[in-house]
Amino acid sequence: MTGKTLEELAEEYLRAYGEILERAREDPEGVRYELVRAALVYSDRRVLVERLRELARMGGCVSCAHSVPCGTWPLPECRWCELGLSQGTCNRWEPLR
Repeated sequence: MTGKTLEELAEEYLRAYGEILERAREDPEGVRYELVRAALVYSDRRVLVERLRELARMGGCVSCAHSVPCGTWPLPECRWCELGLSQGTCNRWEPLR
């Protein structure tokens, strides 16, 4: 199983940010301010991709091709394993391409 590319991961985030901004338009009180702020900043593809590139140089889940955005907190710094593995015992780490 080959993990996703940086561009594919960016697309996941951009979809999530679009949903957050739409929910914020419909119900401004129902979405956490921090998420709206992150969605506004990172909905610029260039900013998002650059941040993902920075994180890809680190270790752990944030640099793994098998990582996905955290469910209710989709920030580039918060990713977990789509394979369900623990960062401490993972043997499937693969760099983002």
